[in-house]
Amino acid sequence: MTAASQEQIMLARASYARCQRSPEFFRRFYERFLASAPEIQGYFTDTDFNKQERLLEHGIMLLLIYAKRKNPSLLTRITERHGPKGLGIPARLYPRFTASFLATVQQFDLRCDQATIDAWEAALKPGIAFISGST
Repeated sequence: MTAASQEQIMLARASYARCQRSPEFFRRFYERFLASAPEIQGYFTDTDFNKQERLLEHGIMLLLIYAKRKNPSLLTRITERHGPKGLGIPARLYPRFTASFLATVQQFDLRCDQATIDAWEAALKPGIAFISGST
């Protein structure tokens, strides 16, 4: 797996900072993600979305840190929560997560261009692969 360059990580982090300025960013992501496949909604039954949005905000930052420094302990808790002994999220749903996230970035980051999307893809890929067990 090709590692994200330092430039790509910095570009994704700057994009993330711009997206986080909007209070609607995470809510819109979850609307998009939940609509991307009917089975996804079942994983969010009884979810407190205010709390979930804060968890996602932190999780995305961990993915960006992981892209720079592949330390498995950064993602262990998320991996356990989403894995077979936790929620049992199948690996086939992770591309929907990524696509929904990138579409939301494109909506909220007014400076988003193809280089930004490429940077996000490179930065998210290693951590998502680790969490989903597809490494």
